[in-house]
Amino acid sequence: MKCFVTGASGFIGSNLVHELVARGHRVKALIRPNADERGLAGAKFDRVTGDILDRKLLEREREGCDWCFHVAASYQLWMRNYAPMYQTNIEGTRHVIEAAGKVGCRRIVYTSTVGCVGLPKQVKGKYTPTTEAEPVSEDQMTNDYKRSKFRAETVAADLFRKNGLPVIIVNPTAPVGPRDVKP
Repeated sequence: MKCFVTGASGFIGSNLVHELVARGHRVKALIRPNADERGLAGAKFDRVTGDILDRKLLEREREGCDWCFHVAASYQLWMRNYAPMYQTNIEGTRHVIEAAGKVGCRRIVYTSTVGCVGLPKQVKGKYTPTTEAEPVSEDQMTNDYKRSKFRAETVAADLFRKNGLPVIIVNPTAPVGPRDVKP
């Protein structure tokens, strides 16, 4: 399969690129200019330099790809102005998924965050476990990062429901392991 990966220079993205390549897939990786690429060392992939807000680039470079993995995100817990993070996480997600749908990707995996999964509820003094199917609202999001990812996840789910795009949403927790190049 030919796979397109956004956020390829990040921790989850770089591990995904290595895994896809190890399984024999061809990978086209979208990397921002000046990104730290240490996690990609040794991986063989086709490079695309750009940004997920560039719709034309996404459509052009995604042509011929079977699968799309949208792993890119703006992750900051403090900023003076959160507008760029919301733009990247919400509109970037819309651009990536719509472009993947437009060129016929058969599988689109959107990487959200565990912060968008409903919290356990207390029933009769006991906490009940939760799953991804647990209803959750934006009111439960405790910071701008989670709110931006919640809204982006809503975009992904809407594109699945309303447009029939083959979207799968994953909600990873705090990842640890190889290729973690940040403290």
